[in-house]
Amino acid sequence: AVLKTLTHSFTLLEQETAGKSVALNRAMAQASGEFVWVCDDDDLLCDGAVATLLGLLNDERIGWAFGRYTRFRDEGGERTDMGPPHWPDLSQGAVLRHTLEDAFTMQNGALVRRSLYDRVGPFDETMLRSLDYEMFVRLALAAPAAHTDAVLFRQRKHPGARGPASVQHAADQSENVWARWDREIFERHRGTLSEERFATLFESSNRLAARRAGLL
Repeated sequence: AVLKTLTHSFTLLEQETAGKSVALNRAMAQASGEFVWVCDDDDLLCDGAVATLLGLLNDERIGWAFGRYTRFRDEGGERTDMGPPHWPDLSQGAVLRHTLEDAFTMQNGALVRRSLYDRVGPFDETMLRSLDYEMFVRLALAAPAAHTDAVLFRQRKHPGARGPASVQHAADQSENVWARWDREIFERHRGTLSEERFATLFESSNRLAARRAGLL
């Protein structure tokens, strides 16, 4: 009903529930633009978000751009602001290092060149959770990113059961579920980077200290 009120051209794809990665890959196969922005239907985008992200991609060497977000919850007709989640100090340290340390980037807050998605491959359809984090690890490994401290969207948090039917869990168990799937991500990427490459993600005049940080 909402889509019928729109006056500009769009394509609506519908399919049986088969997991988010399957849906994203199908949509990606139909997309023809130079940039791709994945937006969940229950979150709220901020004014100017598109222009902000496009402005960060003026340099063709930059493969993707991202910004911050904040969170909220609607319960019983009341909206509660939950504030922003963890956001690393991006003024120091590589985006790749921060991405490997924690999942802080969200799809609604990122604009990616289609050519970069083509290079890193489709979303992993075996990843039932943390599929966005797995993709951001690949993006960070493959290309430099630009970022902004501006808040680009508001993420809606749900109190009920989360996840696809096969791995549903209570909202308060999300941290444990993400930890499980994060281990899966890093098992897959183990060996992608050499010890030397990990060490270069840290600035230190002491080569041994940088190597130790890289190993950790």
